Parts: sequence; structure tokens; C-alpha cells
Amino acid sequence: MPPTLSQNEVDALMEALQDGRIDTDSEKTVVTRAPGGASDKAPEVKPYDLVSRERVVRGRMPTLDAIHGRLARRLAQNLAELGLPEPEIAADPAAPQKMGEFLSYQASPACINLLSIAPLQGTALFCVQPNLFFALLSIAFGGQAVAADAALPVRPRPDLSAVETEFARMLSEAFARAAAEAWSEVLALKPAYLRTEVSGDHLMTGASGDLVMACTFTVRVGGVEGRMELALPYGSLEPVKPRLAEHPQEESPADRERWLRNLRLAVANVPLRLSVELGRSRMSLRRLLDLQAGQIVRLDEHPGGPLRLFLGGVPKGLAAPVEQNGKFAIEFLEWRNPDDVRG
Repeated sequence: MPPTLSQNEVDALMEALQDGRIDTDSEKTVVTRAPGGASDKAPEVKPYDLVSRERVVRGRMPTLDAIHGRLARRLAQNLAELGLPEPEIAADPAAPQKMGEFLSYQASPACINLLSIAPLQGTALFCVQPNLFFALLSIAFGGQAVAADAALPVRPRPDLSAVETEFARMLSEAFARAAAEAWSEVLALKPAYLRTEVSGDHLMTGASGDLVMACTFTVRVGGVEGRMELALPYGSLEPVKPRLAEHPQEESPADRERWLRNLRLAVANVPLRLSVELGRSRMSLRRLLDLQAGQIVRLDEHPGGPLRLFLGGVPKGLAAPVEQNGKFAIEFLEWRNPDDVRG
């Protein structure tokens, strides 16, 4: 039963009201009596905006992190195909972030590439750190890495040149191909390049308070180190969020055995060039120029001795020359360590 005031307390309260010692017009902190008789302040009322865009995001997305790991490995291969030295790329775990905060970290002139992510809704942002972007551009054209240090400022500019924009498109398409392959086990994602911006002020891809899942890729290539960043709209991931929140399934022994069997079959069908070396000889350039038809060049091998067997240009064993059906042939003798086979 809640505590009640005694008659003396009621009389004292009424007297204070009549004397004006209690202001009944201004707002005062509500005072209640605790069960033990002591007074406590009422708990503070916190406002809640029902139309706020802010979301409460709990939990990690392990499968999304695994996707980004595969994306990093595939992106390294795609960049090598563009003529860049094969880079080392590592993906950090994805974390929720507000769009405005994500864009505020992009240095000027930013390289912000917009990608559609069908069949998901919304637009993803693929950003390349300016220092890294211009260093990769220089390497791609056969020059040396410039502005490779993230601490060095890059001269601000209102826009990218036509060559720089085309290179940004090439990087974005390489990233999109890597993303499509990395997502293939979860969703048939079809990222496509839309355009490149140097500022996040007029992207029109969402409000600054919208949440994105941001991931940073650390890139090392040709002595250059920098960052590439990906921002996926959090709302766009809602259809696949349950799958992204799952822990990636570990490979079962049966799956691993099947993978090894398929690998052996694929490797077994790889064509190799097989050759044998009849012998070697060393001579001066003068003697080489004096060679005439009919002259004999002495080799270092003995007649009837084993010949070195090469697979793909690498010495791998020994063989003996024979004749079969009127054609030269070899009789395989043994596999040998390449160091033992070299003369």
C-alpha cells in the first residue's frame, strides 16, 4: 500500500501554500516519498521521436564480413589484370555508420563512385582515397607512385579530368566484378557503375542520417598503401539481413574431399610442354660467326647417355633417345630433382 501523509504533514503543507513558500505556478521537480520515508526525484522523461531515421543496430554480420574477404581477394586479381602490380588487399569488419559521417571522412578531391546494386534497392558508394587513386593512376601509365603518403595533401580541384574519370570507371568496374563474384553464394548481385563525384555534397543518395554498412579495404601495391571504402545502405540489406547475420558454415570433410577431387581433375587436364635436351656447348661469338655448313659442334653429353627431360621448361627427369615407327622418341627413365638434373 503506498505511503500516506500524516495529519501534521498535511497541515504543514497547507500552511506553506497559504504563506506562498511553495510556488504553484512554476514547474518544479516532482518529489515522491520512497518506501523508507526518504524523498526521491522522479525518473527523467526521455523524448522519443517516432519519425526519426536513426535505427538501433545490434549484432554483427559475419557472412557480410566473409563476403568482403572474398571481394578483397578477387579485387586483387582484377587490379592485376589492369596492369597494376598484384596488390595486397585486406578487408576490415563492416560497421554501421551514418552517411554524413562516412562522407565527412572523404578527403578532397574525393573519388566517390556510385554503384547500383540490383536486385537490392539503393546505391552503394565505392570510394578511393585520393592519394591512393593518383598513385595507382601513375603506376598504370608506367610512372612512379606519386602522393602515396596519406599524410601528403592532394591539390583540391573542382572535378577530375577525362583520363582520371575513365580510370575511376575502370577501378569501379573491377570492384563491381569482384563484388558480384563475392556475393554469388548469397545473392545474384549485379553491381553496375553509375558515375564518379569529387564531393559528397550533392550525391542525392540519401539523408545524412541514413545508416550504411561501411567497410574499409587496406591496399598495398608497388610501395603504395592507401584505403578503398565501401558503403552499403543499411535499408538495402534488409531482404538478406538474416543470411548476413548467420555465421558462415564451416566446410565439411565431404565438401573438402569433393573440392580436392575436382581440383585434381582440373589439374590433370592442364596441358604441359614436354621436351628433352640433346646437349649443350659453349663457344665464342667469333667461332659462332665462322660456322659453315657441314662443320660439327661438340656437345657435353656422351652418346647413348640419358637426356634431360623438361616439363614446361623446367628440368624434371631423365630420358633416353629411341626410335619408334620411324620417328624419334624417348624412353622415360626416372624423375629427378631439378637441381640434380641441371648440368
